[in-house]
Amino acid sequence: MLLVSGDAEQTDAITAMLNGHGIVVECADTAAKAEGHAALQPYTVILLALRLRDSDGIALIRSLRRSERTRTTPLILLSRSGTGPVVEIADWFDIPPERDRLIALVSRSAVLARAGCVLHLSQGNESRRAVAHALRDLVEVIPAASLDDANAILAQRDCRLVIVDMWPFDLSLDHLSSLCRFCSENHLPLAMLSPRTHDPLMARRLDQMFQGETGALPAMFDVMIDHVSGTPAGKGGQSA
Repeated sequence: MLLVSGDAEQTDAITAMLNGHGIVVECADTAAKAEGHAALQPYTVILLALRLRDSDGIALIRSLRRSERTRTTPLILLSRSGTGPVVEIADWFDIPPERDRLIALVSRSAVLARAGCVLHLSQGNESRRAVAHALRDLVEVIPAASLDDANAILAQRDCRLVIVDMWPFDLSLDHLSSLCRFCSENHLPLAMLSPRTHDPLMARRLDQMFQGETGALPAMFDVMIDHVSGTPAGKGGQSA
């Protein structure tokens, strides 16, 4: 696996813990180095910090998802403190989203094969219209204006993909944690939308939101071990 963090202490601690589980870790301390590593070889999972010296985690997600090699690689966000909910991101789109990438995500999310639907949690009219228009001939998109609405839809419908507008939608940390936990436990891909120009601000905001959370590292390791558990073990541990 690839760990992307500019915090040497955090990198050492996480690497040691993952090595203890038999997971081989390669490290990059900037987004540029991470993209260089990812261009040279595939990884089973990439763990990336929200705030980096030369960029931010959201911009890096966008870049990785534009590359064919890393288009489907599991991406997990890591806050500066290592706390907060486990947030595995299927993709992070601009507003309005790129239609081709959105369709590609739907196509690989088992939505079409299982006749499921897409849940779009949004308070932005422009975003709702753009997503509905892009997917109108492929799949049913069900809008939700609140987490309560989203929970009701998830309980009643076979949603195979969850899309969340992070701007201007003001999700609290509790709500975001709850949604991320539900998606993780039910193996639902989670995609985010926000204006590209707001990436640094959004990364800082999420990182600050995660600071007060505790107990995330064990859950994060469980998710990462799940991703690499099917990989044949190589010399020195499981290949990543």
